[in-house]
Amino acid sequence: MKMKPQVLLLLASVAMAVSLACLAGCGGSGETSSAEPQSPAKKPRPAAEKPQPPKRSPAEKARYIKEKARFIKRGNAICRKADAEQHRRVTRYLKREPVNVKWELVAPAVAPAMEKELRKLKALHPPEGDEAKIQRIFKQMKKGIEDAWYDPIDLVYTWSDPFTGARGLAKRYGLTVCAFSSQTVMKPREE
Repeated sequence: MKMKPQVLLLLASVAMAVSLACLAGCGGSGETSSAEPQSPAKKPRPAAEKPQPPKRSPAEKARYIKEKARFIKRGNAICRKADAEQHRRVTRYLKREPVNVKWELVAPAVAPAMEKELRKLKALHPPEGDEAKIQRIFKQMKKGIEDAWYDPIDLVYTWSDPFTGARGLAKRYGLTVCAFSSQTVMKPREE
């Protein structure tokens, strides 16, 4: 009986796979060989993987896009109001007490408005699947607010601005108004 070359190739492949499987399973008994030095078993570390967005059907994708657009619209509206509130607070404060340096405006104008902004943003429901991104933005905002209360001078200088992290995350997400609302008092509008 004569075998076809494809069958022989298949049998050879199977035999090779079985041999490799046996070799891979060998050597796990803990015995050492004098021919090969043993190194501590190191498991390869998985590369840092980006979290993959969940697979969505076209209908779910459309709903997600709509939810995200609504969240961004509402979030930017909240930040726009906070920006206006900061300007009102600055105007009222400057009428009562003129300041010599900008950082003196942080406690009466910036920090309270930013705290209110953060509370209102947290009340919004983020799109499904974006909760972690939004929480990172909020965490950076909270950190910035705490730093602004602790050291108000940081807001005056770009290199030490405590809202830099929050601004970058917010801008990437689409909250463009929120990305710059902390700087409005430090660079007031001409009215």
